[in-house]
Amino acid sequence: LAEAEKVDLVVMPTQGHGRWREFLIGSVTAKVLHDCHRPVLTGVHLEADASHQTWQATRVLCAIDFGPESGHVLEWAKHLAGEFGSEVTVLHAGSEPDAAERMTRAVNQAGLTASTVIVPGEPHAAVVATSRQVAADLVIIGRGSTPGVLGRLRAQAYEIVRKSTCPVLSV
Repeated sequence: LAEAEKVDLVVMPTQGHGRWREFLIGSVTAKVLHDCHRPVLTGVHLEADASHQTWQATRVLCAIDFGPESGHVLEWAKHLAGEFGSEVTVLHAGSEPDAAERMTRAVNQAGLTASTVIVPGEPHAAVVATSRQVAADLVIIGRGSTPGVLGRLRAQAYEIVRKSTCPVLSV
């Protein structure tokens, strides 16, 4: 439906249940994230949080993996920063020796004013931990199915969505 109607954004809550339940009954959120080519905004238990009525993205964490969609993810961060006056932190989870240089180049190419952080380890864990450290109101990630090192972050998109304590925009 989102593709047919050419919607700009799909918004949906997620229950944040564990892996066993996902295996048994499936996950609508996982299916949407996998099949939909439109941006998807998700949030754990949004319906139970009254603060979402006045929600603003004042602190945004943008996670990139230097893959082909990283520029698109940074464009979303730049747009939202302009719209909300957000402080943006750009995160890369990895240990490549040239990561700092690549990060600076990507942020500059996007014309984005942001602080940057590089954290070794698994992308989903790094994104969730960093979002808590910077008190992010929103996390922006890319998603897709690119194999190999460049697809590490996108391949973990659902894990990030499931474990995040704030809304996640998957583009």
